[in-house]
Amino acid sequence: MNMATIDGSKIHHMKVTASGQVSVPAEVRRRWDTTRVKITDEGDRLVIEPEPENPFADLIGILPGLPSWEEMKADEREAEEQRERRRYPWMFDGEDAGGPS
Repeated sequence: MNMATIDGSKIHHMKVTASGQVSVPAEVRRRWDTTRVKITDEGDRLVIEPEPENPFADLIGILPGLPSWEEMKADEREAEEQRERRRYPWMFDGEDAGGPS
């Protein structure tokens, strides 16, 4: 990777692999604090921007009365556990539940 500075902006020159991959420099990944990016094709250039880990994060809380993201995840975890308990009761009730041996 080669880097130059023009008008205070750091310009990174990266190689594109045969499979079309480009590495985002570590200092940029740390500054953005994300593992997701959005790439916009503007015809003569690509624009790479950080994207939140939760793509719906900006929408959470805009409608009053809806649960938070954490509450929704907790509710879904609880519902998943209940489905698992109904489907595989012997895994939760011990060996005396009569499940497969």
